[in-house]
Amino acid sequence: MADRARRNVDRNRYMDNIEIIESDLRFHRQIFSPQSFDVVLTNPPYRQAESGRQAPNPERAGARHELAGGLKDFLQAAAYCLGDGGRFYIVYLAERIADLLSQMRELRLEPKRLRCVHGRHGDPARMVLVEGRKGAGPGLHVEPPMFVFKENGYSDEVLGIYGERKKAVQPP
Repeated sequence: MADRARRNVDRNRYMDNIEIIESDLRFHRQIFSPQSFDVVLTNPPYRQAESGRQAPNPERAGARHELAGGLKDFLQAAAYCLGDGGRFYIVYLAERIADLLSQMRELRLEPKRLRCVHGRHGDPARMVLVEGRKGAGPGLHVEPPMFVFKENGYSDEVLGIYGERKKAVQPP
């Protein structure tokens, strides 16, 4: 996964702006200084290790299930690395939103904005996008939902995010 990230950084010409550090997140205190970041963005594994069917491919299994660290590990690393007022962004499963928000608050990553992501109109939310602020006071703004698909392909919002190249790709 680190090699893939490096290729993407190179392909998008961000070599001078992004450094890929390949390490175990649970050892963040040995890698980074406290409060050394202004922004942390994460997309951690969503499912607890013992839940559901795991993918046979180890990379996929680790990306989806908490096999080498769970939500708390990601949140603790973010809380350690962010200075007061620092911004935290996370993509997570909607069904685990209670775990996410309570643990964020416990670690002083106060939830400030929340947006539910739905496949289509009428579908339940599958994912949530959450922004938190380290050490901020309470007050959560819930934004309008995002819909990934419309009747004949990707929604206009998703096309706008990913660009015109997605127009040719139809949903499964």
